[in-house]
Amino acid sequence: MRWLLLILLLCNALLFLWYAQRERVPPAEEEIGRGEVTRLRLLQELPPGGAAAAPPIECYQLGPFATAGEAEEAAQRLPPEANVTLRRSGAEAAIGYQLVIGIPAEAAARRELLDRLALAGWIPQTRRGHFLLGPFLGGHARREAELEQRALTEGLGIDSELQPILQPATGVLLEIELPAGAEIDHSSRQLLLRGWPGIKIEKKPCSGLARPQPDQ
Repeated sequence: MRWLLLILLLCNALLFLWYAQRERVPPAEEEIGRGEVTRLRLLQELPPGGAAAAPPIECYQLGPFATAGEAEEAAQRLPPEANVTLRRSGAEAAIGYQLVIGIPAEAAARRELLDRLALAGWIPQTRRGHFLLGPFLGGHARREAELEQRALTEGLGIDSELQPILQPATGVLLEIELPAGAEIDHSSRQLLLRGWPGIKIEKKPCSGLARPQPDQ
């Protein structure tokens, strides 16, 4: 009985040593683990701007298109990653001037005003509650309108407002930003030019491009 007890104790001791050997981590593996941890870098240790550096872009300008609808249709033929902005190709330009006179509310006063304008040789147009005299066109349009305005005020006591006649901006441009390497290739150019033969496709400096602008 004594020998049986000794054998059981010896087996338990051997089993305990075997489990202890399995749980140990080899020194080489411990060194590898420590080496990997030391290679980690904290976010605040990154160089300034390193974490948020913007990817490089390329910029293009397409147009002019006759309408915003045509420009939007052309934008559908661009690569899906393109960032597109529509912009008028030019500002409104004054092509002439006119004199604007408020219409009196009372019928008798309106007739009297029309009679005085007739004495000056005017049969005015009516638009949105105003009489319009003009248009004054040509290189001396503003000067002629100002002379007529002075004559109405001093000769007939009629006050008027000098207003420019504006020609709306013509054409719409597409301003495009693309990630570097995703340029408008030959096939895309041909597809755009088949739909709108008169447009230009030009690569531009990216400063100021593809930023929303209100129609002028």
